[in-house]
Amino acid sequence: EMSSPLADFYDIEIVPFHTLSRALLWLGKSVQGEWIKQFQLVFDLIRKTKPDAIIRISASKEAAVAALLFSVLQPGIHELSLTDCPLSYLYEEKPAEDFFNLALTLPGIIPWGDLVHAMSLSDTKIRFINPRNLHGQILTEEKKNMLLEKFGQLSALYQTRATIHFQ
Repeated sequence: EMSSPLADFYDIEIVPFHTLSRALLWLGKSVQGEWIKQFQLVFDLIRKTKPDAIIRISASKEAAVAALLFSVLQPGIHELSLTDCPLSYLYEEKPAEDFFNLALTLPGIIPWGDLVHAMSLSDTKIRFINPRNLHGQILTEEKKNMLLEKFGQLSALYQTRATIHFQ
């Protein structure tokens, strides 16, 4: 995680990563992008020290999105295990309480194609534990089935080997 004593002071009454996320957005960056760079550093270190290692990544909530996006950019990840990960950036309805924080912000994701496109572009086995919508609500079976159908169409179109499983 990234933080500073000054940001912690200002963030005491707001959600985690609020100040850092806003500052990065002002600079044309995002927390997601910074986390993807950190995943890349660890991946490169593992490949340098143990070239034949099987790499599995476990992440939750906002970091799970960064892990998913990293798997699109970096071939060679055997499996992702993503807990409480949002499976879409599409707005449904405002919940009474926020589940995710501002670190989830990723400008331009909806016009690009949302997270199902990222899942389809990956060549990774992806396991979702407690998959959620943008507002933190657990996905219904109907939503999971709709996502699986769209994922199947896109992965066939992109000719990738990605698989997704729900737990």
